[in-house]
Amino acid sequence: SSSKQPAYAAPPPPPRGAPDLGAAQNRVAMRSSQTEANLRKCEQEVATHKAAMQASRPGTAAHNAAKQRALRSLKMLKMYQQQLNEQFALQNNLDQVQFAKESLTDAKQHVDILQGTNKQMKQEMNKLKIADVENLADDMQDLFEDASEMQEALGRTYQVGDVDDSAISAELDEFESELMGDLNPASGAAVQTPAYLRPQAQPARPSADAELEALEASMGAGAQQPWKHAS
Repeated sequence: SSSKQPAYAAPPPPPRGAPDLGAAQNRVAMRSSQTEANLRKCEQEVATHKAAMQASRPGTAAHNAAKQRALRSLKMLKMYQQQLNEQFALQNNLDQVQFAKESLTDAKQHVDILQGTNKQMKQEMNKLKIADVENLADDMQDLFEDASEMQEALGRTYQVGDVDDSAISAELDEFESELMGDLNPASGAAVQTPAYLRPQAQPARPSADAELEALEASMGAGAQQPWKHAS
């Protein structure tokens, strides 16, 4: 039974490596907090002993005892002040080292990202050739030109029958001359206005007497109207 392994075996101690910067910062911060608390306590003790010295008559035993206690508290106060200043300086140095370490880590990550991106870009560029890209651009240009020629061909006007272009031009010139009144006034020729631009003649409107006679005729020719003979 003595050869059996114990029910619980302690794990092996972890290997000692480089000191942890974050742990060192935490330790210094805790020590600074404790030292600052002791400093505040000494300040209160010094104030209490000074008040006792003021309440007692100089030269008496109570005054001398209060003075000795105040002296010890002042020495402790100066010691804590010096320790606190040293701890603050140490903490400042550790913070600067931490900042430099983080800056180096960020720079290393930045370089790694650039290297990885550069490698990926080279791999993608190896899949392409400049000659292939230029040939593709030329093919696209040819396709656009062919498409433009097809659109131009589809937009042609097909003439039906034999039409005299000179006759059409003369007819258009005559129409333009008629429309714009393109005659020279100095030659004495009157400027003719096209018929469709001439004002239409309005029929003559009958007078009031004619309308009255027409009304009488419609009511009965030869009928005697009392108002007509009243005058």
